[in-house]
Amino acid sequence: MADPPASEAPAQASFDLASVDQPHPGDAPVMAPDRTPMWGRGQILPPEFRGEEFRDWETYHLSAPPEGYRWVRVERGAYRVKQEDGYIAEAVFGLPTD
Repeated sequence: MADPPASEAPAQASFDLASVDQPHPGDAPVMAPDRTPMWGRGQILPPEFRGEEFRDWETYHLSAPPEGYRWVRVERGAYRVKQEDGYIAEAVFGLPTD
């Protein structure tokens, strides 16, 4: 009996993973189960949450903010934001509450 013909590899869907579920700058924050607001990298942190610089970032092993950026804390999240417009370059969640 002859071998069945070799099957071709299945077609693969092509899409850019970077575009899947990425936050947009004006998106509202996601609310954690404990109702903590969480923004993601690439979003803009609203001005009312950028008030005071989070100077204790080394204690939490966060990277030093480059010139023009600073760390701010919103409840259990820390955000490295651009000072001029609040652009979020890095977001860290799950910090202990004070």
